[in-house]
Amino acid sequence: NLAQRIEEIRGALRRRRKLTFRALVPASADISLVVATFLAILELLRRGLLDIEQVSNYGEITIWSTEATAS
Repeated sequence: NLAQRIEEIRGALRRRRKLTFRALVPASADISLVVATFLAILELLRRGLLDIEQVSNYGEITIWSTEATAS
């Protein structure tokens, strides 16, 4: 469920201000969890609740919360 995944990511970002995509998705995860996580990140980005960075093609995606600074 996408709404549930969004809340899980927000909770993880409350505990740690910065995470990697890899940290959010266990190596044993099935493709549906990978897709749900990616879509949840895109939705949170759209809402202005997080920011992301990927330094190089196929590189690690770093995610951090902007909720403390969001109005």
